[in-house]
Amino acid sequence: MSRFLKAGLASMVLLATAITSTAGWAAAAPKTNDPQPPRSATTKPKPVATNAARLTAFIDASGFVIRSKNVLSVQHPFDGVYCIQPSPAANIKDVDKLTPVGVADYSTSLNPFNIVQYRSSGFECPPKTIEFLTASEISGSFQFVNAGFVVVVP
Repeated sequence: MSRFLKAGLASMVLLATAITSTAGWAAAAPKTNDPQPPRSATTKPKPVATNAARLTAFIDASGFVIRSKNVLSVQHPFDGVYCIQPSPAANIKDVDKLTPVGVADYSTSLNPFNIVQYRSSGFECPPKTIEFLTASEISGSFQFVNAGFVVVVP
């Protein structure tokens, strides 16, 4: 049997194995993006299990804190504007020297295509808070909207 024929047969066996192993996964996949019901505002925030981050937060579109670590409060003064006040346990001396990361959450947002931006100037928020802006593409342009997101401050 030629080397090319052996390689071809081996490739077909691998492909068949891959298709068979992923078929069960595809069949078990949910039919919607979010099979879980939305969390209610009465849910008590739960601590996030993490050791490395100084501050973490999972915030829904209304500004409600779903889970957090070292967050004292979250203000939501305008559409798409969120002000996070770190707790003293975060040991953050100067919020102007942070490098936070924010990621939009599809499940707790009202629009499908959202972005989250860290605003280093903190223009819309009180001093000693970390500002994030959320926006969504609507009719061909990005507009400030309320969207759920996750924040991590290393």
